Amino acid sequence: MATSTTLRILATAHPDHLCSWPATSLATTAASHHRIVVLDSSHNPPTRAHAALLAAALDTTSSQPKTNTAALVLLSTANADKGRVAATDTPHRAAMMLAVAQHLSSSPSSAPPAIAVATTAHALFVDKARDLDAWLRASPHHHQSSSVDWIVGHDTLARLLDPRYYLSPSSDGDHTGHMRTLLEDQWLVPTRSRLLVAARPAASSNDDNMTLPPDAARLADRWRRRGWLVDLVVPDPDITTGVSSSRVRAAVLAGDPRWRDLVLEPVAEIIARERLYHPAPPQ
Repeated sequence: MATSTTLRILATAHPDHLCSWPATSLATTAASHHRIVVLDSSHNPPTRAHAALLAAALDTTSSQPKTNTAALVLLSTANADKGRVAATDTPHRAAMMLAVAQHLSSSPSSAPPAIAVATTAHALFVDKARDLDAWLRASPHHHQSSSVDWIVGHDTLARLLDPRYYLSPSSDGDHTGHMRTLLEDQWLVPTRSRLLVAARPAASSNDDNMTLPPDAARLADRWRRRGWLVDLVVPDPDITTGVSSSRVRAAVLAGDPRWRDLVLEPVAEIIARERLYHPAPPQ
């Protein structure tokens, strides 16, 4: 579990926001409650779908003024299933994340949100959340009552609610109960967090829960009732349908030029320039 912050802010979409994030200026930091939207961008590469999810989350109705909403595009350098991200991959991944952040910040808005790009060394959401909370508490630019929204897809939600990631000798065999207590008491409540779950096209919330194991579905329902889990609807579902990072990588490797349609243009430029995901050159 996270005991100290490993979170590192690498850049902000607008350079002027780097010294004041999550606020857009130093003048508004201490007095402002901030709503921070986190895109856990361990996607390789980030696609148009991921950008659309973050844009939709930033537009989600909130009790906070838009000027008090910030965003964090977060790269975990560790994966609970795949191990650590290679150090040589991090700069390219971070550059693509920054391209997404800059694209969203350039959208027409009277007050664009402060969007930061950061890394964390933690793999589990509960540890990422506590890492972010520790960073915010150590920052002079943070309001203690700020809240955090975490964007997740349904595959991620299923992994998040899988007890095997939270096994403990103290659970006395009740692994689901231990997981629930851990996630609620050490994440959702103390860090004022909730999940924004990307809704599947033409599927209701109940249909979505049926894709989860019974215990996970019951826990998701419990969180919905308490306002800790909210369905996130993208206005144009065609943007996200059938779009995935693995599809981009496969198309690039196969030499299919249609991969460019799946990512933002600045991300495509980085992939092409750095020859990411391309076949290895002949020896």
